Amino acid sequence: MIMWMLTSGQYPFFENDYDSLLALRICKGERPSIVEGTPKCYMDLIKRCWDNNILERPSATELEMIFRRWCIGEFYDQFIQADNIQTFIQDKEVTGKISKISQFIKYIEI
Repeated sequence: MIMWMLTSGQYPFFENDYDSLLALRICKGERPSIVEGTPKCYMDLIKRCWDNNILERPSATELEMIFRRWCIGEFYDQFIQADNIQTFIQDKEVTGKISKISQFIKYIEI
């Protein structure tokens, strides 16, 4: 969900009450819609992280390797392009706390 929040600038399911009904829907596989303009490599990783089968989800080690690959070449260019896409963000409080995806990727280089 953190990856989704970075692209949307919102809390997941912000339009819903955080109750047992929402928890049940999430357990049944409901996920927020992926934001238009999200780079394909990022979108694919979000979907892997959301996989119902925990064995199909990436490990922390694999995530680190993926993020490092994203710091170079065509992957990084996709993130810069995605940051330039203007999207409507409803929750300005959350938006102020979330960086652009390309800034997140820069931290990995440190």
